[in-house]
Amino acid sequence: MGFGSAALSQLMVVPPYAAAGIFLVIAAYTSDRMRTRGLFIVASCTLGGIGYVILLGVTHNQYIRYFATFCVSIGTYASIALVLAWFTHNLGSETKRATGMPLF
Repeated sequence: MGFGSAALSQLMVVPPYAAAGIFLVIAAYTSDRMRTRGLFIVASCTLGGIGYVILLGVTHNQYIRYFATFCVSIGTYASIALVLAWFTHNLGSETKRATGMPLF
């Protein structure tokens, strides 16, 4: 993104991943309590898609592009984890889970 040193560029990677981890825990807990994962998956995929559109559309403003990396990381990590949780909960017994997860 054009920041001065390599060390600063590496440090700028940490906040999007930290935000994605926090959002993932909140989304997983809330979707489990509400017993609905579809709405959370749609919302997180939409957020990730918006982030990708911003990255494609905005070329000169680094701050907006950095915000878009937050959207992309939050949206993609949350949606992947929620889809995996949804899949495992839809399988029946433990034997079906043990067989179905490697196939997924």
